Amino acid sequence: MKKTILAIFVAAITMPVMAQLNDINEKKFSVGVRTGVTIGGLTGVADMLNYDPSGIAPVNPYDSKAGAGISLGVVFNTRINDWFYIQPGLEYAMLSSKAKMELPAKDLDGTGLSEDKYSTVVRGHYLRIPILASFRINFDKCQLQVNTGPYLAVALAARQIDSRAFTYAADQGAYSGMTFKEKTITDPLATQYNMVYDNTGNLTEIDEYSVYNRFDVGWDIGIALNYKNIVFGAKYNVGFVNMLNEEMFNIVNASDPGDVKFDKTMRNSSFSLSIGYDF
Repeated sequence: MKKTILAIFVAAITMPVMAQLNDINEKKFSVGVRTGVTIGGLTGVADMLNYDPSGIAPVNPYDSKAGAGISLGVVFNTRINDWFYIQPGLEYAMLSSKAKMELPAKDLDGTGLSEDKYSTVVRGHYLRIPILASFRINFDKCQLQVNTGPYLAVALAARQIDSRAFTYAADQGAYSGMTFKEKTITDPLATQYNMVYDNTGNLTEIDEYSVYNRFDVGWDIGIALNYKNIVFGAKYNVGFVNMLNEEMFNIVNASDPGDVKFDKTMRNSSFSLSIGYDF
């Protein structure tokens, strides 16, 4: 009798779990939602800020690092067989890059300043469409996934935030010790205009351009663990497109024949962690 009761009790506990596991292993099609954090954005922001058309390296170059953002998305799992799925999706991702520079004290001699700091944040909001091949291994209580494939992306919006904070030295009279902050916000996707004039000063051409390109193509690779339909994931993605409009950047910033051309690419690259649920 005790063994019978114990068996019924064990069955009552394990049946819901087994049902969920069967859902993981046997469903032909399922939809999942994902949310998470992203680390990374444009590589090469510091290179652009350090660019000097004369070819002389800046005395105080910018240092760059990855910024943090969020991601939200939905995935569509299509089962081909026990171990292979096709997983297209739709994802919003915020990518962020930072660069900063602090002028050393020796460079502030004679400026009347005791401190001078600059920083730049470039933040892009992307809609991405990944189309992934998903290789899966089923265990008793979970499923391991290895996902990889291309993605298409479009920038919905972007912002570049340039900041400066400077403090006057103690010998600057009424401004002594006072700190001032400046901030400029620009849209690198907005249409801008480059005016071309001839030798007599007449306008001959108007070039329309944006600083950054709007469309991206890249590759995703990641792993995920599905436990009771709760999915924990990590992935890395890298873009193949130079997001800087390099041709127009050089026309605007290095217009003289003797100027050095900016030739470094700025690609999207990020790492993300996510949690989600498959229905």
